[in-house]
Amino acid sequence: MFLRLAARTLRSPLRRTAAFSPAVVQHLHASRRALPWAAATATAVVGAATATVAATAFVVSSEEPGFLDPIGHVLHPWSLPPGDITAEQKQTLTLIGAGTRTVTFVLFKVYSVGLYLDEEQARRAVRGVRPSDDSNAAQLTPAFLQRLLAPEVPRALRVVPVRPAAFTHLRDGFARALETRLTSKCMANPPALSDAQRDAVLAEIAEFKRLFPRGTLAQGQSMHLYVHGTTLYLEHKGETSSMQSPFICATLFECYMDDKPVSTNANASFVQGIKEKIAN
Repeated sequence: MFLRLAARTLRSPLRRTAAFSPAVVQHLHASRRALPWAAATATAVVGAATATVAATAFVVSSEEPGFLDPIGHVLHPWSLPPGDITAEQKQTLTLIGAGTRTVTFVLFKVYSVGLYLDEEQARRAVRGVRPSDDSNAAQLTPAFLQRLLAPEVPRALRVVPVRPAAFTHLRDGFARALETRLTSKCMANPPALSDAQRDAVLAEIAEFKRLFPRGTLAQGQSMHLYVHGTTLYLEHKGETSSMQSPFICATLFECYMDDKPVSTNANASFVQGIKEKIAN
């Protein structure tokens, strides 16, 4: 059954999630460009033997419109041109990675999310900083993340639900992730924030929740969370709301890239993409 699925995947022009062996990767690279951050692992069972094949490259055609998230089956464009999200977006943002947010205990797929960065500004911001420690190469260091998510690096999250999702559900999920990280910072020794700063951030999270429209985000529709400086913009169907918050502008992205990410597969894709496209 797996081999039939693999064959269908390679035949489809959009289901370019991974090549299933180094030989296939090498053959396809002759005529196509590869993004190494979208790695996949496939397990094939032949008789009584089980073989695990890790594909370290992801086949991309410049003629195709974007990357199809292999779990959420959502297509993310390779780039977002200036003005695509809001008039304040003056730069092209490039897709760095994408993955699906799931509710872990039931593997319920919620949304697919793509990370977009201004590559030039991001490279400039992290120049001279190692992305990872030798002891934990799968994660980005706090120092690197702080530089990457500085106000001078324009960035966006493109959120597309796998099935229709109430904006209140999405809103509350983001707010819980922000509150969890706020609590962690306040519980640190020494605390990263004073009581007054904590209260100010809680007020900002309440304001953030008010940015979300009412109703439902339809399956396949996109919502963008775009950061320019210390301003966060929420865009849906051309309607934009915004707020000021240095904490939320950084932490909203940290949620996918810290040591307890809200999506493990998005984290893996984001981190690998940053190492391959930004940190080098």
